[in-house]
Amino acid sequence: MKILILLLLGLSMSTVCLAKGDWQGTWQTNWRQGGAELVLTQQGNKVTGYYEPFNGTVEGQVSEQGQLSGSWQQPGSKGHFFFRLSPDKKTFSGRFDSGEWWNGLKLSDKASQQSKPQVNLQSPRATVKNYLVAGNWIAFGDNNYIDDLIAAVDIPNTGSNTLYRQKFEIAYLYFQLLNMDTFRLFTLPDFVESDIYSFELFKRYSEFSHRIALHKVNGQWRIILPNRKEINALLQRAEAAGIYRQKAPEGHFKLATPRETMRTFLEQFRNWNQGSDTLVLNTLNISRLDKNVRKWEAPVLAQYLKEVLDRVSYVVWQEIPNDPDSDIPYRHFTHPKGVIEIAPAMRGDEKVWLFTPKTIANIRSLHDALESLPMPPGIPEYENTAFFFNIRDQVRKLPGPLTNRYWQLELWQWIGAVLLLLLSFTIASLVRIKLNALVKLLPGFRRRTLSSINLNIGIPAMLITIGLIWVYTLFVFGIPDYLFSFLRTISQLLIIIGSVWLGYIAINEISKYLLSKALKTESVIDEIIVTLIGSLIKGGVIIFGVMLIAEILGIPFGTVIAGLGIGGIALAIAAKDTVANFFGSAVILADRPFKPGDKVVIGEFKGNIESVGLRSTRIRAENDALVFIPNSIVSKDIIANEQRKRRTLVDTCIPVHPRTTADLLRLCSTEIIAAYEQDDMVFGRFLAVGVNDFTPGAIKFRIRFYINAVDKKVYLMNRHRLLSVALQIFEQHGVKLAKNIVDNETGN
Repeated sequence: MKILILLLLGLSMSTVCLAKGDWQGTWQTNWRQGGAELVLTQQGNKVTGYYEPFNGTVEGQVSEQGQLSGSWQQPGSKGHFFFRLSPDKKTFSGRFDSGEWWNGLKLSDKASQQSKPQVNLQSPRATVKNYLVAGNWIAFGDNNYIDDLIAAVDIPNTGSNTLYRQKFEIAYLYFQLLNMDTFRLFTLPDFVESDIYSFELFKRYSEFSHRIALHKVNGQWRIILPNRKEINALLQRAEAAGIYRQKAPEGHFKLATPRETMRTFLEQFRNWNQGSDTLVLNTLNISRLDKNVRKWEAPVLAQYLKEVLDRVSYVVWQEIPNDPDSDIPYRHFTHPKGVIEIAPAMRGDEKVWLFTPKTIANIRSLHDALESLPMPPGIPEYENTAFFFNIRDQVRKLPGPLTNRYWQLELWQWIGAVLLLLLSFTIASLVRIKLNALVKLLPGFRRRTLSSINLNIGIPAMLITIGLIWVYTLFVFGIPDYLFSFLRTISQLLIIIGSVWLGYIAINEISKYLLSKALKTESVIDEIIVTLIGSLIKGGVIIFGVMLIAEILGIPFGTVIAGLGIGGIALAIAAKDTVANFFGSAVILADRPFKPGDKVVIGEFKGNIESVGLRSTRIRAENDALVFIPNSIVSKDIIANEQRKRRTLVDTCIPVHPRTTADLLRLCSTEIIAAYEQDDMVFGRFLAVGVNDFTPGAIKFRIRFYINAVDKKVYLMNRHRLLSVALQIFEQHGVKLAKNIVDNETGN
């Protein structure tokens, strides 16, 4: 117990120590209506740092519980704060001393090392672009661009005493007005001789317009902003004129316009590994992409599209149409190898704007054509969306023609695919050999040959192994969707065929085992039920496999069912005897006319029942021949089950000399009846003794009675005894048997 307590104490102390050492780094922080990038440095329990764009500093201490408490200071204001790390050490939560919240997300080393592009205010075009880019990044949540936003504007009637936050609020409010319009930065001049320039916004609207003014101060161009009241009035007028404005922070996720689609794709791509991959993929119209490969192929195509967009130009949202009522596709880029286009599409009952199937289909070729083109400044780095790009990045560092394309694939992809195929066959062969050896050790398979085991177990297991390896490894090579779809279809077919094959064999083996047990019982029902259920399950496995194959191949289920119906009719015609035997076994199962061991007469066949199967009934004839009678005949023919009779009939005629008198025959008949009635083995109810017929050479004296015995041996012994009693009575009264007997019907 003491050891356990010490371990828990040690664990808790190590946790506290770990918490103390996790404040070092760069944090993206936010508070109500603002935020900043916070850079912290930790030495022991002391933490210092700074945050931009407010030119602020922080200083604090880490407590034994891992809480960071301290003070913050920036021009014009100061206060206190405290932070607590989350369990995963990737975020913190905290509050100012005023009670408002201050939270942060730790940036990766790659993200924290990225630098913003230099602020360029050398021309009206550069200033407006800088202003829009900064506003777009702030809308995304990156407050590091607040300084860039404020640097691009000049706010009248504000001085050095105006709070930094107030300047930001006015600058960002005016950005929202510009964000409602669509215009080309290219139309703005890159050089103006005078120190004043203006241009008109919202030219497409008749009920509202606004002219934006810029002036040049100390060699730098800045946008002259109206005051807050005037900006709010402009926003209200623009909305009253019916100009679309997206107010919700995540409203662009609805993809109601080309701009919202482009913005969602590019913004959320940066957060791909933080759960935004679904938002990115929602912007792609992948309806023409095979459903079997979308999971693996869509991320690859998304990164191809991202790399193409980055190489084309730095995308500024305000250059992309933002009219939700329009149905005109937006063509963002055109190249001989392909286009980048966003067009409306229906998703359920809602119209959304998506990157078109044409864009997706040609994106690989477009990427190859533009890959050597350097990216413009300001494009942030991002993590790869698929393992394929990690491999390709390493391959590109190697010398040689590995990235040269041959027949739709790069050389390294061909080499990797061939090696994978060889490896998969090698692994599958080893699995087959080992599995065959293990199965050979099982009691039910020891007497079987390896070739038989290999056919029933090894080969289907090999097919499954190859299919599984291909399914879960081919995607790493980034194979084009049409080829990947074909290979994945082949992989799935191998898995299904192997699984159905193994399932069929397993059910067959279980049926054989149960049938061997059923044959040892007295009831025929067990044998029929085992055979019937086994056949139904095997048929069900085959049908299930056919349905899976149809789904993979894209064959509609209605077509498959119709095909099975037509095929079933043809099969029924071609195999009507087999179907008749099947239903015959069902009749036998329902009527239960006999059981194994019963002596029966079926038509011209007589013998003992040995077994009853799904197709035939086996009878051991009296000459020891094994007779197979189809169940269709058994169910239709008359069956005499001698095993179920209560007694055995004796019906015979004794030829008596024709000169025997009637009185003598009457006397013998009376004594034979009397003798039989006193015998316990004779059932006297149907006892009949007397003259039956006449022939030219004899009088037929008939003796008919039942022996109370079913067993053949007992029956023969008592028949002999009782008929001998009749002969003794004839001898006592001098009745002679006829010497020459002529049948009056045949003349013999």
